[in-house]
Amino acid sequence: MKNKLKLNKKEYIHLIISFFIGIIFTFIIIIPIAEVFLLKNNLTINIKNKTKIYEKSSLSNSIKKIYDSVISIELDNNNSSSGTGFIYKTDNKYAYILTNEHVINSAKKIEVIFSNKKEAKAKLLGSDAYLDIAVLRIDKKYSSLVATLGNSNNLNLGDTIFTVGTPVDIEYQGTITSGIISGKDRKVEANINNYSEEKEIMDMIQIDSPINSGNSGGPLVNINGEVVGICTLKISEQDVESMGFAIPINIIKKYLKTLEKGKNIAWPTMGIEVEDLNNYEENTKGVKITKVEKDSVGDKANLEEGDIITKIGNKKITDSLTYIYELYKYKAGNNIEISYIRNKNKKTCKITLTSNK
Repeated sequence: MKNKLKLNKKEYIHLIISFFIGIIFTFIIIIPIAEVFLLKNNLTINIKNKTKIYEKSSLSNSIKKIYDSVISIELDNNNSSSGTGFIYKTDNKYAYILTNEHVINSAKKIEVIFSNKKEAKAKLLGSDAYLDIAVLRIDKKYSSLVATLGNSNNLNLGDTIFTVGTPVDIEYQGTITSGIISGKDRKVEANINNYSEEKEIMDMIQIDSPINSGNSGGPLVNINGEVVGICTLKISEQDVESMGFAIPINIIKKYLKTLEKGKNIAWPTMGIEVEDLNNYEENTKGVKITKVEKDSVGDKANLEEGDIITKIGNKKITDSLTYIYELYKYKAGNNIEISYIRNKNKKTCKITLTSNK
């Protein structure tokens, strides 16, 4: 036989009070905390018929964190947009703008246009063609918002991203496009600048967010409104759609202080010149040394013209692009091992790299 639960009057009162305290606690503590969590995860709270409905936002909260820091770059007072940049830092006197080197490499004068259409003259502090980045400076009084630099190492495939830029011309300044991270650690072959046939291999983030001419130098932004890359190029072929690429911001951060001071980046060198192997040598993978500078570290390591470099460290060298790509992973002063072939004989040597400055 089941026992019936009996409550006296005092216990009923305690139960009712506990019930209402629970409701109050939920509305005062739990719901606000939940709403903060939802907002941080890019969900908006819309009130419809006096009911709160949580739904995916249009990225508007994140866009507000970056939008007014993004500027359009004009060269030599022309009437069409040359590219995009964004303010990433300020000090007591100046605001600092990051963009692509290929955007400004032919400029005699640089002007920037803000989201409010105000204009200012910018000074080029430093740039590097290999990294394809440049740092500009303007008076701080023009700055209304500074972008937050994020951590590109934390990106995952499928993460939501968006871009802000000036595609085509100034009429479309402040254009937003969105998409996802389509690929990480892509090695992309690209021209070093707009005026040279010389190429390089760049480490890139692949995105499906549409970018066009004029977007170069603009920020790639994560869902929190943090810059995780700089939009740099896209594949422009008839059968290719939505394959854009951005330089990871973590690569760029390493060199900002150097460029802000107007100094050149000290890339490592062995004091040699190389070229790709020709057809009759194609059974061997590597690069041929065509010149060894006298008294250089390569000369002191007894490298000679005609030697074929096959490895830097434990990385295979297949052509002059991979040679520079692997070499520039090091710094002046680093000790590396070079594997090479001379007269069909495999050899190695140790080299302490020097600077190209």
